[in-house]
Amino acid sequence: MNVEERPGYYYKQVAKTFGSYVSIFDGTTKYEIGKTLHQSAKPSHEGGYYVYASLEEAIFADIPRKKGGMFIAPRTVLQVLCWGTRIDYDNGKIAFEYLKPVADMGFPTGYLSTCLLYTSPSPRDRQKSRMPSSA
Repeated sequence: MNVEERPGYYYKQVAKTFGSYVSIFDGTTKYEIGKTLHQSAKPSHEGGYYVYASLEEAIFADIPRKKGGMFIAPRTVLQVLCWGTRIDYDNGKIAFEYLKPVADMGFPTGYLSTCLLYTSPSPRDRQKSRMPSSA
């Protein structure tokens, strides 16, 4: 655990719905450009705001699914200023005590900014084709 007294730029993947930025994981934490948030950063994923050092890491972040989360919502990446207590995790994730969104970076052109979930085939999909075999 370190303390970063000077703010630094990092990146955070969030859900973007109806112009609002919301935590994908919990579905309730809201982010606003220019508004500073505070949450104590604690070891063992017990608190703090999770960010990544690079835009690429944030885009490909493995965000766990949680009931009540925004896992299937459209996504974007926010550039954020972070400072205060810092905790580094093995997967590249970093937890900070303070976070201030400064810009919506979007996703690279051609990148799908929504998550597709597997769905089982509908009963109609299991029906045999109605087209004659000679067609």
